[in-house]
Amino acid sequence: QKLKINYSTYLGKKITRNVNLFDYNYNSGGLSNDYLGKLVKEKIISIKDDNIMFNNNKVVLNDLLIIPTNYKLILNSGQNIFFKSNSGIVLYGDLISNGSSVNPINFYGDKDNTNYSGYILGIGPSDIFMNYVSFFDFSSTNKLDIPGSVTFYNSNVKLKNVNFNTNSSEDYLN
Repeated sequence: QKLKINYSTYLGKKITRNVNLFDYNYNSGGLSNDYLGKLVKEKIISIKDDNIMFNNNKVVLNDLLIIPTNYKLILNSGQNIFFKSNSGIVLYGDLISNGSSVNPINFYGDKDNTNYSGYILGIGPSDIFMNYVSFFDFSSTNKLDIPGSVTFYNSNVKLKNVNFNTNSSEDYLN
């Protein structure tokens, strides 16, 4: 099963890509919200109304976290998200990441990993807001046919004070 994504470049060229997102075998055995449920059960994540929030400033993701449609992943100042092998975040919903100059939000890939670690994929339609956010040691994977370590399709994206450091992918941002 493939996900068909249509988008246009900044020059207006229309592009269709077939992303092999659902063909990849994740640590939990497939693309599902099982990992989100596990993190809620372990009290790593809280869900209130349509808001999903990490309960601690340091969080380690070992699998693929999927944010469902009509939900918002909200990250707060000073949060540090660490991605292990084969882990990432897929957004069908929104992302609000509002750090500060004193307490930015940091995403860390596993720099000692030979496989990919750390990517964010927004499938949309989503609203993405990032302010004072940094990415370190992120990488994308050809297995998922994702062009960059941070990729958004059909999303409204607003980035302020965002930094990409020591990342390894075709592009840092798409």
